[in-house]
Amino acid sequence: MRQTPAEKLLDLIGPVDRYHDHEANGDFGMPARVTMEDYLEPVAHAGPASRLGPLEKVHAFWFAGMSCDGCTVSVTGAQAPSIESLLLGAHPGLPRVILHHPVVNIESGPAYLRAHEDALKGELDAPYVI
Repeated sequence: MRQTPAEKLLDLIGPVDRYHDHEANGDFGMPARVTMEDYLEPVAHAGPASRLGPLEKVHAFWFAGMSCDGCTVSVTGAQAPSIESLLLGAHPGLPRVILHHPVVNIESGPAYLRAHEDALKGELDAPYVI
């Protein structure tokens, strides 16, 4: 099986240690002292009765390309469905979206990257899309 350039690079450099100890960072990068997911959880509408499929939530990692924020502006301005309704799980049959976005998230720095690291290690609590 052919390897992608990224896989070749990872084979060459080996595993990369985490460069931040999340416990040592304390509240750095966490102005609300909570993650975006935990912040929205108390008001989210999603629940087992509202799901048609097996997924309660799905993580969505947003990566902007070419330093353009046009897509971010479009998505945050959308109304059918709105990004807020997706984040709150307001659509029966759809899993709640946990958005990891560098502009929209309340976390920053190492706290923002924690979910990315967990996804790479296969330790997220739900499936993810990029």
